[in-house]
This record gives sequence, C-alpha cells and structure tokens, in this order.
Amino acid sequence: MEEFFVSFLPKQETAPGAVIAIRTFGDFLNFNPHCHVLCTDGGFYGSGSFRVAQALETEPLEKIFQHKVLGMLLRKGKITEEVGKLIMSWRHSGFNVHCGPRIQPGDEEAMENLARYTCPPLEDHPSIILPGEDDLPSR
Repeated sequence: MEEFFVSFLPKQETAPGAVIAIRTFGDFLNFNPHCHVLCTDGGFYGSGSFRVAQALETEPLEKIFQHKVLGMLLRKGKITEEVGKLIMSWRHSGFNVHCGPRIQPGDEEAMENLARYTCPPLEDHPSIILPGEDDLPSR
C-alpha cells in the first residue's frame, strides 16, 4: 500500500493508515483467501495533521497487489512462472480492489457498518450456529 500511496502523497514524513484483515473463507465457508482493508484516503504527517488525497483509482493498486502476491508465490516456489503468466492472462484473475464512498468524519453509522463488514464477528455468519448457554455441558 505504501508503494501505491507514495505515487500521490508527498514523500516527506507522510504515512497512510490501514487495518488489514486476512480472511480465508467465503460466504459459504469455502476456502477463499482474501483481504479486507480499511485505509485512509490520504496521509498523516509528523505534525499530526492529515492531508486528504485525490479520489483513488483502484486499478493501479490492484496491479501492484497482483504483482507483489504472484511474485511472493513464485519466490517461495508455490507457483511456477507458467502458472503466474496463466493467472495474469485471465479476464478475472481473482485480484480485485473495491473503493467505496468516502466516510466523512463523525459519520458513526457508516464507520460501524464498514468495520462490521471488514471484520465481522464470527457469530454473525449465517452458516455458523453457536451453542446457547443451555447447550453447554455442565461441570
């Protein structure tokens, strides 16, 4: 992400903020490795100030992410060059970046909704049934 943000934020003492949740399952508890990322739409300066960036174009970030992930898998011997090239040739390579609307300061409801989507509590998943207190074995 730093590589992406450096392209439009001044380099002197600027740091973007981000929280990344690594997920390994999809809606149906199938294996579906992906990341949910909450990131600032600008950068913080050493003085504590924040500068909002221009509207983000997601395609460059998607390309950087794809390049970094496939490069790591290739270096670790998890894929071959041929597999990497094959993935790069797919119309839908499995790499996707979505940038929703900006959340304004003070919009508590929007912040909570986004955080809940990014890192949902396990008990909110429709395929998981947690035992009630009456279902637990007594000691």
